Amino acid sequence: MTLEPVHMHKISELAKRIDRSFEFEELNTAIDIYALLEELKLDGKVILKAIGRLFRGIVRTELMAQGEDPYPVTYACDSGSTNPMTYDSGLFVDFCHCGLAATPTDLDIQRCRTIVCAAYSSSQRVAMQATSGWETFDEGLGRAKLVTIAPDELKRKAPDMVHSFAMYLAESEHILFMKDRVEAESFFIMDGPIYPKQLMYWMVLDGEEVKVRQNNDARKILQNYIDIMDHFLEKRTPVIGFVKILLTCRLWTASGRKGNPSTCPGCLIPSFSGIFSPREN
Repeated sequence: MTLEPVHMHKISELAKRIDRSFEFEELNTAIDIYALLEELKLDGKVILKAIGRLFRGIVRTELMAQGEDPYPVTYACDSGSTNPMTYDSGLFVDFCHCGLAATPTDLDIQRCRTIVCAAYSSSQRVAMQATSGWETFDEGLGRAKLVTIAPDELKRKAPDMVHSFAMYLAESEHILFMKDRVEAESFFIMDGPIYPKQLMYWMVLDGEEVKVRQNNDARKILQNYIDIMDHFLEKRTPVIGFVKILLTCRLWTASGRKGNPSTCPGCLIPSFSGIFSPREN
């Protein structure tokens, strides 16, 4: 759901009616965090270090809200899923639905959708007819596909894997589906991971319990994310997305040892954003 400037202005007005929820003495927290960002160690090993000059700045937020957007168009791609559904027959299913929105609003772009259903069953008696290609609907503006994971490819992690297949394939395919309709002078937001971390982990591990390394859909997903980044780099379009890594736990542990863990806001820990902007480098 796209928020236009007029909507953001009203949200800002409503937020001003809520009293502040911090004490002024907490302002030193920013200074403490800033020092940790220069170099953070855990058990004598550096786990976070600045690769460039760190700096802090201050702006008037009311002026920022009135400032002109440096990009004429901003796109955001997001998906929603049913989350893995489990049946007594041993069937695991997840549906993921992906769309793209733009600011200013572009209803033609928003109407285009990609739906992926991922399914797995440990039983050979469950019939799952995977689609060989994409089935179109809504006058060709929507695409849908059913992908399956073979019984011998999973002995555990079935809910996680069907979710990963559905989400990563839907999001990556929809971005590639819409890439030629994205204006060159724009900013692109992937409201999701910039690479399929969870799937990559199991493909690299390639253990006896999860064997998806040779799965064609898994390999297609990896190639999709490479193609996405290659496209935006070639078009010199800035793109941002999430990077969720296990290192965040170590960052939290190390920062807690340096001082009171409560001085490190949780918003800095759960996820980081990866930014690829050719204009900067």
